[in-house]
Amino acid sequence: YDFFATGDTLAMCGAAAAVHISSVPMSKAVAGVRIGRVDGKWVVNPSATQLKQHSDVDLVVAGTRSSVLMIEGACAFLSEAQLVEAVKVAQESIARICDAMDELKRLAGKPKDEMELFKPSEELMRTVGKYTEGLEEAIASQGKQNRDERIREIRGNMYLALKPSKEEFAKDPEEAEAKAILIDIAWKKTIAEYMRKIICRTGIRPDGRQLETVRPIEIIPSYLEGPHGTCLFTRGETQALCVATLGGETMAQRFNSIDEDGTDRFYLQYSFPPFSVGEVGRVGYPGRRELGHGKLAERALLPAMPSRE
Repeated sequence: YDFFATGDTLAMCGAAAAVHISSVPMSKAVAGVRIGRVDGKWVVNPSATQLKQHSDVDLVVAGTRSSVLMIEGACAFLSEAQLVEAVKVAQESIARICDAMDELKRLAGKPKDEMELFKPSEELMRTVGKYTEGLEEAIASQGKQNRDERIREIRGNMYLALKPSKEEFAKDPEEAEAKAILIDIAWKKTIAEYMRKIICRTGIRPDGRQLETVRPIEIIPSYLEGPHGTCLFTRGETQALCVATLGGETMAQRFNSIDEDGTDRFYLQYSFPPFSVGEVGRVGYPGRRELGHGKLAERALLPAMPSRE
């Protein structure tokens, strides 16, 4: 590792190339690149120095030769047109990397294993479709809890009619379990198709909003009296209680990574305890989801933070 190029996108491409030439049944090459912007010009896979000192954009894009699969990043501010341009530059580079992977596969690739996809048959899809009476009205009903209950009732009637019997479980438990899973997959595909048809036909989403409408947000500042700063955000049925704590330079968070050692003067800790959504679970150190979501929120807020000066 030369500390010049960022290692994550290189690792992504290396792992994807290894899978592409292996016998793993992956049909298309996948690659990822990082996009920066230096002096107003797009830079593919900028150096670590360029990214940290000169670029106002840090965007990671992954995809195949013909489509984008993932976008993650942060920037000072970008217009929609600029973001589209950045993704286009990334896609062109990804296509060239995928071409190189295909050539590598031609020279050194193994034959792919033949695998049968585990998916519901057309007959099962049609059978599940016979138990969707009232589903469109249930999807369009107002209130998330009311909507979920109505959909759950229809799904329960469908599953009661189609689920494997006790005799089937006794005869072949694995086959019966597979049948139950396929029924569940078929139901999810069916309800997704219904939702898409409703939205395409009416231009209205299940909760009653139009395609361009953002849910209203309620903001209550100074929600708690003790901390330095607090705010309660409510949007729909989701709430976030944010607490800010101020500290001196000695309270900066120290870190060491493959690239450098240093300190963060701003860091965000995200907590999602199970009881916040009415569940029972472990309460303790943050999990993978909390760490990942916390980092995303931190990157989103960093451009709005004042400089040290």
